[in-house]
Amino acid sequence: MYLLERSKIAIIIPAYNESNTIGKVVKDLNKIGRVIVIDDASQDKTSMIAKKSGALVIRNKFNLGYDNSINIGYEEVKKKKFEIFITCDGDGQFNFNDIRKMIKLYSPQYGVLIGNRNKIIRFSEKIFSFYAKKKFGIIDPLCGLKCYNLRFCKGKSFDRYNSIGTDLMLRIVKRNVNFINFNLKVKKRKDEPRFGNSIISNLRIIRSILLYIFFYEKKN
Repeated sequence: MYLLERSKIAIIIPAYNESNTIGKVVKDLNKIGRVIVIDDASQDKTSMIAKKSGALVIRNKFNLGYDNSINIGYEEVKKKKFEIFITCDGDGQFNFNDIRKMIKLYSPQYGVLIGNRNKIIRFSEKIFSFYAKKKFGIIDPLCGLKCYNLRFCKGKSFDRYNSIGTDLMLRIVKRNVNFINFNLKVKKRKDEPRFGNSIISNLRIIRSILLYIFFYEKKN
């Protein structure tokens, strides 16, 4: 088993109005790595609670969205001497033990480790999953919990086209870099989903699929 020092692990959490959960999430993840919270212009106390809980907090002046927030965290991570970075949601859906399991599964040969949730509700996510599994072997491309080996992260940005956290993952996998899917269980959200109601979220996911297939497929 490959052992990673805490100082080699960064954890990027894009957060918007997560004051009810962000404190516990940060305190747990501080045990395994350096937590960077990108507060996407929250209207509650997300920044204050995250900072008090031990995270490095970067607050957006305006709401930039999920992918742009991770882009900001990605730029911060590249300045430091981390070996890996993890993307994780701030809503407390992911079990801490699953995150620890993911780190234990990591090996330098892997470009990315991709979470596979035990439950996928949205129809559009199932479509994306079907496509990604058939083409690349990726079971759950839209899972918010992923681990990236910075050695394989080419390009200036984490995301280029609002891909809902899939652009960098697909760029790595398309280069035939080793990756693994790992199973995890998610908890039910107590608040509203980040991507809005079912119609809006399904449209965003379908848009991401189409942009990749019809535009970026031939360019990368």
